[in-house]
Amino acid sequence: MLRLALAGNPNCGKTTLFNVLTDSREHTGNRIGVTVDIKSGICNIGKTPVLITDLPGVYSLYPYSQEEMIACEHILKDKPDCIINILDPMNLERNMYLTTQLTETGVPVVLALNMMDEAEKKGYRIDIKKMEALMDIPVVAISALKKRGISELIERAAEAAKKGRGKYRLRLDDDEEAYEKEADRRYKYIENVLSQCVHEKRYRSTVSDGIDKIVTNRFMAFPIFFTIMYIIFSVTFGSVGRGLSNGMDILINDKIAEMIKHMLAAMDTDVFLTSLVIDGILKGIGMVIVFLPQIVLLFLFMSILEDTGYMARASFITDRLLRCFGLSGKSFVPMLMGFGCSVPAIMASRTLKSEKERRLTVMLIPFMPCGARMAVFAAFGSAIFGDEASGLTVILYVIGIGAALLSGILFSALVKDGDVSCIAELPPYRFPSLENVLINMWERAEDFLKKVFTTLLIVSVIIWFLQRFDIRLHMVKDNSQSIFAYMGRAIAPLFAPCGFGDWRNAAALITGLGAKEAVISTLGILYGSTSLSQHFTKLSAFSYLVFILLYMPCAAAFTASYKEMKSIGRAVFAALYQTGLAWLVSAAVYNIGMLFC
Repeated sequence: MLRLALAGNPNCGKTTLFNVLTDSREHTGNRIGVTVDIKSGICNIGKTPVLITDLPGVYSLYPYSQEEMIACEHILKDKPDCIINILDPMNLERNMYLTTQLTETGVPVVLALNMMDEAEKKGYRIDIKKMEALMDIPVVAISALKKRGISELIERAAEAAKKGRGKYRLRLDDDEEAYEKEADRRYKYIENVLSQCVHEKRYRSTVSDGIDKIVTNRFMAFPIFFTIMYIIFSVTFGSVGRGLSNGMDILINDKIAEMIKHMLAAMDTDVFLTSLVIDGILKGIGMVIVFLPQIVLLFLFMSILEDTGYMARASFITDRLLRCFGLSGKSFVPMLMGFGCSVPAIMASRTLKSEKERRLTVMLIPFMPCGARMAVFAAFGSAIFGDEASGLTVILYVIGIGAALLSGILFSALVKDGDVSCIAELPPYRFPSLENVLINMWERAEDFLKKVFTTLLIVSVIIWFLQRFDIRLHMVKDNSQSIFAYMGRAIAPLFAPCGFGDWRNAAALITGLGAKEAVISTLGILYGSTSLSQHFTKLSAFSYLVFILLYMPCAAAFTASYKEMKSIGRAVFAALYQTGLAWLVSAAVYNIGMLFC
């Protein structure tokens, strides 16, 4: 089978092209760092099936970050049959530095000038035939988003692959002087080619430039950013989000649950099995899945911001602030991804070149309120805080971000592996693609649903068992005599200073280590039909949410931290630090709050 690799600078449209070629739904975004690992798929365009590999974006074959190492290793060691080098025709001088290196690897190369329709609108005129003649490699004009020129691209790549590999001529000198001479030689060659092939109109201020004068203004940038975030949270946790979740609650916990109860009764099902289904599975899953609409709303807004290109600006405007905490603006994107899920956010830290910054970012991402924690916030907000829920959520998000930034100061003093820097391009603003936004939103919602019907389903059954049987495996009528009660009472005294010393609240925190949504499932099973408002005051509920916000992440996120930091010691230290900080902040919130109650 023919093996083609997609290579190019970040944000040139590689993943969009990969999705078109393989009919996949990989995450795309108008920012750097979307692809952090190798993805492969089968393309059936053309006469024979082709294996397409999407590589992380790189600027050259001199790797600095982990994602760049992954791409370079595939090109230099795995040696695909042909490399499709995707270029942004509006940034050819920068993009073609990688091209000059790829052509010296001996692997056949085909240039794909992506977004040509957009370039032509901006006044760029490129003589493709002359470029082909000067560079002696195939050049194809395409638009991955509009699916233009795709068949021709695959045909040209297949033809190039049949010619076989050429001679390896690439020199990767570590000597700085030799590197500078080599870079100078390459840029002179690029300048010569472009001077003969590219004709562009005199630069004119674009819509993107006009918007950036406002949203990146030193005085207006942060007020605009916080206003956008506040609007998103107000819609998500306010009347719109709560209304949708209430509708889901009626559907799941009233109509569907009642229907299943009648069905089991009609079948004269055993009491044991009825309790498992109704009190275990239905209550456990039902307590969490009702908040799916709010989670989908949040992911929808985040996908829109990402697709427009605003996220890249958010990284830029936060750079100066983050430097005060040992990070750079590049850490902002992985940390913001943590609002969705900590696991891909931790993996996205591979885009950071500095080992120091990468470790710091991995340790701080778990403080970001992920989608799983959001389900817990929404449950407590609906049951206890009512109209104050959106304001409460904003406060929790501020606490999480504040804990991350202040911890960054501490950790940056301990981690001594070099300085951090932020050099990043700002892509042009684009009208969000409905397809991309819906795909990105569904991907994240799908992850949530998979967790509900796998991890949470298993956890709910385990919780039901532990709270229905005692240590001698006798079924109990009162769950206060159960195995789970024994476990909860063992740790409950630790949380008395935080205001939630009930064994059921402590036991829920144990299950939260598997998945944070399990906290709601556990409380739903343990408290039965009673409302959370009967077991928490507003102050103790807020203290409880602060602890859930800050204590160590789920098992999957812990595993991701271990893999990215390549040290079980660092991962354990981070988890213990997060949990210790959670206890201190939660206890402080409760005890200070008691002074005013």
